Amino acid sequence: MGIFFDTIEVVNRTSKQLNVRFDGQDMTLEPNYDENGNELEGVHNMLPTIAVPYAKNQNILMGSEDPSEPSVFDVLVGVKAKAGEKQKDDISFCEQSDEPTQVKLDELLQDPSLKIQRAGRKVRASEARPVRGTMPFEPRVS
Repeated sequence: MGIFFDTIEVVNRTSKQLNVRFDGQDMTLEPNYDENGNELEGVHNMLPTIAVPYAKNQNILMGSEDPSEPSVFDVLVGVKAKAGEKQKDDISFCEQSDEPTQVKLDELLQDPSLKIQRAGRKVRASEARPVRGTMPFEPRVS
């Protein structure tokens, strides 16, 4: 992970490994809790201080984002306070939810029976227009 002299300990609040990508490099955060929510001893995840905001933004608790304020959400990674300092981040146990998006769509939409559909019509491959010409930049004649 490059040469970063300033590192900080973070807590993976889940029972599964989490991935963090910073500066094109992937780092794996080992779980700090087991499936029952018991804290595991001897697990220390160290990250460069500069990578902590990336770790938080890449590991959002799905369904926790406030629809009216998108910058308010819960994360699966917390910074562990140093000895003698007050704990600022939540480092208690939580698991990733089954919510498919960062915002709970059922609460956001007035009618939960509404479905989100993609615009446009479906075209079969056999109905698609053939590309004319053999050169990639040759103009097409319609």
